Amino acid sequence: MTYVRNSPVFWPFGETYPIKSEDPLLPSITYAQGKTKGAYVYVSNCESNGYDRIATIKELGEYVDVDVFGKCTENQPCGRNEIECEAVKHSRYKFYLAFENSFCKDYITDKFWKRLHCNGHFVPVVVGGLSVEDYTRVAPPDSFIHAYNFSSIKELGEYLQHLMKDDAAYNRYHEWRKHYTTKDIGMPQTSICNLCKMANNPSISKSGRHRHAADWNRGTNCRELNIL
Repeated sequence: MTYVRNSPVFWPFGETYPIKSEDPLLPSITYAQGKTKGAYVYVSNCESNGYDRIATIKELGEYVDVDVFGKCTENQPCGRNEIECEAVKHSRYKFYLAFENSFCKDYITDKFWKRLHCNGHFVPVVVGGLSVEDYTRVAPPDSFIHAYNFSSIKELGEYLQHLMKDDAAYNRYHEWRKHYTTKDIGMPQTSICNLCKMANNPSISKSGRHRHAADWNRGTNCRELNIL
């Protein structure tokens, strides 16, 4: 039972759901209003695989303001997973840097889903997954900015500079809120049900173990950051 989509029991960190009827108030919201700061990030794991996360964040900070909080710094205004605290104390930021500590297939953690879902209305800037498609398969359309779509950190930083000045362009990253909602989840009900079905089905074969083990081969299912 893992976050890999083809696991015998799929256990994602978050999910996207369509909204049955649009909220008539949403089109009138200007999400850029009052957001005068660039990006912030909480870093609790000071280690990373495939790149130097702290150095990458600092490099991005050469082009757009970035504030770093969490256990890797002396500054931690909100505790870990106190997302609504962040929505209040960091409400002036436009972006959250959802930089994963490893870049592997389907590995999209709660650092992405929680900020996408919370009332702070941040746009996640992400580094993660084996490809951009790992995100587009599960996240609302045009709800995030992925570093893999840029040739360098400089190019990514300059695009964020543009969004800091262009409210209309920034607001387009919130258009999805008219049609979708998201949820960061602990143990999803569907995963519990699927596990229960497996446990009560004596005909399920155990032959899939070796196939599933291939999903954890870092050589084929993980990558390094190559836009520096």
